[in-house]
Amino acid sequence: MEIFFKNTAALRDEGLKNVLLHLARCSAEGEGGWDWRYCPLEDGNFFSIAQKASMYEDMERELLCDEERIVQNSPRYPFIFLYGAANGMLIKRLCLRGYRHIFVFESDLELLFWALSGCDLSAELASGGLHFFNPLQKNAQSKLALIFNNPHILQLHSLMPFFVNNSFYERLFSLQISHTQSLCALVFNNLLNSKAIPFPELVFQQYENLLRNTPLMLSSLPLQRLFGAKRAAEVAVVVSAGPSLQKDLALLKKEQNRLVIFAVDAVLQTLCEEGIEADFVLSSDYDEMVLEFFKILPAKALFVCSYSSSHKLVAFLKSQNLPLCVALSTDEPSVEFAFFEKFGFVEMGNFVSYFAYTLALKMGFRHIIMLGQDLALSAEGNSHAQGYAFGTRRESSAQGVSYFEVEMWGGGGVPHSQHLEFLPLGA
Repeated sequence: MEIFFKNTAALRDEGLKNVLLHLARCSAEGEGGWDWRYCPLEDGNFFSIAQKASMYEDMERELLCDEERIVQNSPRYPFIFLYGAANGMLIKRLCLRGYRHIFVFESDLELLFWALSGCDLSAELASGGLHFFNPLQKNAQSKLALIFNNPHILQLHSLMPFFVNNSFYERLFSLQISHTQSLCALVFNNLLNSKAIPFPELVFQQYENLLRNTPLMLSSLPLQRLFGAKRAAEVAVVVSAGPSLQKDLALLKKEQNRLVIFAVDAVLQTLCEEGIEADFVLSSDYDEMVLEFFKILPAKALFVCSYSSSHKLVAFLKSQNLPLCVALSTDEPSVEFAFFEKFGFVEMGNFVSYFAYTLALKMGFRHIIMLGQDLALSAEGNSHAQGYAFGTRRESSAQGVSYFEVEMWGGGGVPHSQHLEFLPLGA
């Protein structure tokens, strides 16, 4: 059992480790409570009692074929998903093939127990590159989300290099394999949605924007300079394009010289037409349709775009010789590169109002007023303020969008709300 204890000592999943240690006690002490279904053979093969057959007929040949099958179908991939631990030998071979991460899913814990008892994978587990996961465990979705919420994995999630260990698993575990694939896809979709990427294919658009925006970022004002800059006022106002904005425009215009105004791109035209001068204009939309918001340009504002903003918008603002910053997100992998530090990072959240709020917070404002951030429809059913480039019912008239009712602050009404997002502590 020496190999088993070396392997389990290197396991990071405490829940999985405890179950395997329980099996070890059952095996060593003959404790009840476990119906053994496999018998390990001296050469590393397994015999299935129920199937009355071995896992491998010609183990060395099959291991070589399975290894080549996986390697040839994942050329230069940084990570792969593998269903089935088998006897651990294929995993050992794959760990020598240069993958940064190998995720092994195994729902049959007895097979995992025997695999970790016969094949020393402790060094690979300790390095952090090898991961074992039980897809049928409690809270599997949330636990897997913690593992997959890694920029290096999300960048290439669409590869979904999912392999089955061998033909034994293909024959006996088809339902579990299908469940695991669906679970992985669900977790990836949820993670991407949480990062304001409603469709997985948009990841490629965002990274195209990053690549095209980086040269302009390097030649523009570093965002970092704003963090220590002196402020013209102590109160910041984040102006969004919700339907309630209309009732606040007159007061905002009157008091604008006493405030620092952070305007989201969608409200820019409305503010300009009302004679309200924004100090900062923020944009984070990946699509070039956002250019519709910039038909009127304020004379004094500083434009702050996200690294994933439409590269056509960033290039347009640069061509107009407007003051411009391109901001990097704290979730972006480029935070690993020290030479980007002087350009500054800011948390961007799921939508541009959150981006504006966190920038104001990062700049030291402790009094931040949110205008037009309704997260709800108006009594008339409008989703946006008057003057919004795509119409006041842009979202409320969209097909397939569901709404639910929440109580209005102060009582006396129940607006229809589409979604909610919490602001960070410290507001």
